[in-house]
Amino acid sequence: MDFDIVIIGGAMVGQAFALSLADTDLKIAIVEPNIPNPKLDKDFHTRVSAITPKSENLLKSIGAWENIKRKKAFVNTKVWDQNSHGSLDFDCSDDPACTNTGTGSCAEYGCIGYEPANACQCNDLCVEYDNCCDDYEELCAGNSD
Repeated sequence: MDFDIVIIGGAMVGQAFALSLADTDLKIAIVEPNIPNPKLDKDFHTRVSAITPKSENLLKSIGAWENIKRKKAFVNTKVWDQNSHGSLDFDCSDDPACTNTGTGSCAEYGCIGYEPANACQCNDLCVEYDNCCDDYEELCAGNSD
């Protein structure tokens, strides 16, 4: 078989790259030895992916964001690898994309009453207080709590 592009690794980055090329005439292969859709347990796993607002925008643009089942926005984080000395610090105030999109979502929080710990709100009063999540109108508008 002949391919124009062979992507090694079918995790989030590999699949996002392939999906971003879906509307082209390129023949694309993804090589991934692991199960592509592992069963999600009820509890969270200790390994997570830190998705910045820029990455969220990319995933939305290729139609993948809504398919991510468990997600939670963050404002800052530190990521490190136990086997190296490197680390990555992310602070939303350092990323211009944070000012263009809200953090948090009603898809994650649900259409619930006021929750002070949430980055944005998903109830009818959020309109009055101007603190609605970006997807409030689509998912929760009109649902009284």
